Amino acid sequence: MQSKYVVVGGGLIGLAIARELTHAGQEVLVLEKNIILGAETSFRNSAVVHAGIYYLPQTLKAKLCVEGRKLLIDYCDEKKIAYNKRGKLIVATSDHQLPALNHLLSTAKANQIKELIPVTAAYISKLEPEILAVAGLYSPETAVLDGHSLLKHFTQDVKDGGGTILCGIAFQNATFDKNHINIQTNHAGMTIVTSYLINAAGLWASAVAREIVGMPIQAIPFSYYAKGHYFELTKSAPFSHLIYPLPETSGLGIHATTDLKGITRFGPDVEWVNEIDYTVSPHLLPKFYHAIKQYYPAIKVEDLQPAFAGVRPKTLPPDQQPQDFIIQDATVHGLKNVINLFGMESPGLTSCLAIAKEVRSRIKKNFPCH
Repeated sequence: MQSKYVVVGGGLIGLAIARELTHAGQEVLVLEKNIILGAETSFRNSAVVHAGIYYLPQTLKAKLCVEGRKLLIDYCDEKKIAYNKRGKLIVATSDHQLPALNHLLSTAKANQIKELIPVTAAYISKLEPEILAVAGLYSPETAVLDGHSLLKHFTQDVKDGGGTILCGIAFQNATFDKNHINIQTNHAGMTIVTSYLINAAGLWASAVAREIVGMPIQAIPFSYYAKGHYFELTKSAPFSHLIYPLPETSGLGIHATTDLKGITRFGPDVEWVNEIDYTVSPHLLPKFYHAIKQYYPAIKVEDLQPAFAGVRPKTLPPDQQPQDFIIQDATVHGLKNVINLFGMESPGLTSCLAIAKEVRSRIKKNFPCH
């Protein structure tokens, strides 16, 4: 089997890249080891379209989140994919949190985010009577969307562009032969010959990179797994907006999001794990209850039940967070026809179309005729 481009990973980012390439008239094959597309990081999150408030200026996260939000909303409008600009309230629950709130506002301004409004306790109380806060920031552009519908449309775009998607076929290794790359899969007798390999394997990106012959080991980051649990509210949504505490070092804190069906979930927390596991222990309930009660004092233990969990791919250990996206090309690893994507966590959903354009841009730098 042959294809000009092979994308390893059939999540939202891998499919966005494949879509970008097929739209440019390129021959693309997507390899997804799971039977279902997007079964891992893509759907095990809050499904929030972020405005770009949190990310350090001049980072890829800051750049691609801001660019990606507009691209994504425009795409949803074009394809009639459901989303809701509920808006986000980031709240300080005590005076000692006010410096952190002001720092967040400064970061947003540095990222050219104009739609972020400082608000008082009285204003928050008017917007959300159930919320306890001394001050906050209001982001009216933050939205929630239907991630499954988004993936469905990306998939169809790839197929309409002549691309091929193979599910249940796992990448095993890649070797170089003159101007081609030979990819071995777990499917008996299936070898794929390609000119360009794009590693968008999410949680498994480092593992895939280690099996590319000639990839310098020093270019491959270690994989750290940050598990995040979610609990679900058993009653109707008490908020009309998304409610976020101030961010933590490794995440955005246990926040409240209400999806398009009106279901309110709280999460994720951060638990550093060695293995991929999606169970949610009921023993976490007290932790969630106490965290939520800081900004939603009316919460009761019996109002919460386990929902789901996700795992975020990290490239830095807990004491070196926050991390940036890594989009790695030949300038780093020396293999001109390979691109690795590492640490594709939040805001990966928001940024996916901008990430795809960034990958396409780097390909054009290596191969101007493409």
